[in-house]
Amino acid sequence: MSQQQSAAAMGNLQRAIAAINEAQDQLSETQVTEIKAVKAIYVKAALSLPGAAGFSVTNRTIQRWTSEHEHINVKIGTVVMAAGSLARVSPGHIASALVHEGVHMIHKEVGTPANERRAYFEQYKSLPPFHVTRGEGAFIKAQCGENCY
Repeated sequence: MSQQQSAAAMGNLQRAIAAINEAQDQLSETQVTEIKAVKAIYVKAALSLPGAAGFSVTNRTIQRWTSEHEHINVKIGTVVMAAGSLARVSPGHIASALVHEGVHMIHKEVGTPANERRAYFEQYKSLPPFHVTRGEGAFIKAQCGENCY
């Protein structure tokens, strides 16, 4: 990853955090709780999971897996994100993704299809104050399936 890509990723992450702070009055109490369930963010140049933009460390099993496969030691409550993905999406998408990951944190769960649909639904409900792009919104809506309609 180039220094320029790394700077873009970190800039987007900082703008996402600013978007969360600016949108607090427009978020539900549940959405704020979900975001607060994310205790830390670890940005890694690339992830060993093919195509993954990130994942939540929600329990000890995932924590051990992260240590063994990603070669990093993080606490439960951490979201691990790929810098390349952070550089490619809007800050609003990143902010809404923290709602998604917070759902997993609260339930201490792994991203099974049913769990993912629930998390994408909560993420979808948080989109308006974050001003995600039309394409990002359509992607999130498609991921949660019929629940979003």
